[in-house]
Amino acid sequence: MPDMTLPADVMTPRAARAFVRAWLASWDLDHLRDRAELATSELVTNAVEHAGGSVGVRIEVQDDEVRIAVTDPDSSLPLARGASETDAGGRGLHIVQAISDRWGSERLDGGKTMWCAFAR
Repeated sequence: MPDMTLPADVMTPRAARAFVRAWLASWDLDHLRDRAELATSELVTNAVEHAGGSVGVRIEVQDDEVRIAVTDPDSSLPLARGASETDAGGRGLHIVQAISDRWGSERLDGGKTMWCAFAR
């Protein structure tokens, strides 16, 4: 499965979106592009802002779904929090939940993976 490792940098979400877009196009899954790019951007942005280390992005294409996993070195699992109308952030996991078919997180030795899946 395709994967890449990126630095924790303001340009990382853009690079991750381009990576996802290119692979979805190569698999003729363009119909998933908008939702997959947005979810990837939200998960990668969270990793960059909160984890303080390199970010891994992996795409797994299975018979019935496409799964995008974002790995970072912080082992604490994020919680979807409420955001007021004036808050600049706090909506990312709610967005991922709303646009993906499934999502979740897994603690790893030395980090975590946040993932989302889209039915093919």
